[in-house]
Amino acid sequence: PPFAVVKRDGWASEVDTSTLVVGDVVELQAGERIPADVRIVESTSFKVDTSILTGEKTPLPLTARWTSLNPLDTHNLAFLGTTAVQGTATA
Repeated sequence: PPFAVVKRDGWASEVDTSTLVVGDVVELQAGERIPADVRIVESTSFKVDTSILTGEKTPLPLTARWTSLNPLDTHNLAFLGTTAVQGTATA
């Protein structure tokens, strides 16, 4: 995705994804592509289509809770190129 909604210094703004840096707080919502590999810190009914990475056809529910040592199995990471299909999240 070319743009993402990011909170920097307490202010939300839309930025070019090429300018994302460690420490940016990214707001995610259904219908958006995930702009970078991110750790979910808050979510509301958030699900992501990870089929591009895993082949799994069922969207994965993501929360702030760590669930596995395997990054592809844990429920608190979302990856660049996957798509949010439901809910909202902060990462």
